[in-house]
Amino acid sequence: MNRYFKFGVPIAVIMGALGWLALSSTKETPAYFKTIPEVKQMGDQAHVKHLRVIGYIKEGSIKRGRSSTTFLLVENPGDGDVGDNLTVAYTSDDPLPVTFQDHAQALADGKLGADGLFYANQIQVKSTSFAACSSVEFDSNKHVILRGRVTRMEWINPHVWIHLDVKGQDGSVVSWTIEGGTPNALLRNGLTKNSLPEGMEVVVDGYQAKDGTPRVNGSDITVSDGNKLFFWSQLC
Repeated sequence: MNRYFKFGVPIAVIMGALGWLALSSTKETPAYFKTIPEVKQMGDQAHVKHLRVIGYIKEGSIKRGRSSTTFLLVENPGDGDVGDNLTVAYTSDDPLPVTFQDHAQALADGKLGADGLFYANQIQVKSTSFAACSSVEFDSNKHVILRGRVTRMEWINPHVWIHLDVKGQDGSVVSWTIEGGTPNALLRNGLTKNSLPEGMEVVVDGYQAKDGTPRVNGSDITVSDGNKLFFWSQLC
């Protein structure tokens, strides 16, 4: 009995720890992103947290150096010299996306330095041409914002799909389908097939199908607490 106690208890502790680690690894940690005004509102907290910031690359602001590439991220593509902006320094050795250019929408992943520069170790960029990467089924002129409840998520290749029940002004409910990125792309951004459970209320920003049917090419998703999830399906 003593011998079992001597060796059995440590083994049980180790197995329990391994089980806890395995369980913990299955828990999702959604990677929310911030807008530039939201970062500004964080004050000193913005300097101690790892952040993901979204915005548009200002025309003429890209400066390529030996050790880094700097550019200005603005809240809206037509802001010019007005509105909130953030200077980003990309310091990674990994090459920037081929779509990294003026006016493109970009997501910078990194930390805000005490000097006011945002030091990014990863940059993701949307194509400036909607048709270049997205299906020809969707219309860039049909921008829609939908509020509804998730009824189902299809975690499949080549694109993840979310099914959303949206209530109209007349009280009728319409089922919409939202096209997202590939499973691998969404996983890299902190999403899993369990991130948007059935019944969750969300707001979807995207572009409707050209034929007017209730299908949307997704851009981003805002959950009930106001946090935003990266759902781009036209990443290049």
